Amino acid sequence: MKIRVLHVSHSVAFSGAEQALYRLLSRVDRDRFDPLVALPGDGQLRVALTEIGVRTVVEDTRWWIPATHWTCSEFVRQLDGLEGRWQAMAQLASREKVDIIHTNTIVTVEGALAAEAVGIPHLWHSRGLFFRTASSSFPPRYFDSPAFFFCRD
Repeated sequence: MKIRVLHVSHSVAFSGAEQALYRLLSRVDRDRFDPLVALPGDGQLRVALTEIGVRTVVEDTRWWIPATHWTCSEFVRQLDGLEGRWQAMAQLASREKVDIIHTNTIVTVEGALAAEAVGIPHLWHSRGLFFRTASSSFPPRYFDSPAFFFCRD
């Protein structure tokens, strides 16, 4: 019996994380795994995955980890509609009888919430650099500030 995996991508570009997902899916044992990729739209990654026979669907996702230049208000805007987005992802997982959800980066949360809602495992693949220097950091330094979360920016 094949393991059905829903892979959630934060982007349809063909940059580092997306290329890593593509390489994984181009080599995965299709006798053991049945991949489905949820993408936030059309783009290079969708074309590449289709060419290797991986099914894709478009599901709305947004970044929940702020870019280093976001204000509190911009961060909060990303959370608008979150409940509907993770519910749609959960419905997809149920409809497709998914066994596990793999979120290809930590910047989107919909896959994790959907997995919890339908009671299946979730794998969060961190593909970012976590760092702190004198002038920059990821996650952003303001993420440590309670004032940021009370939108006092």
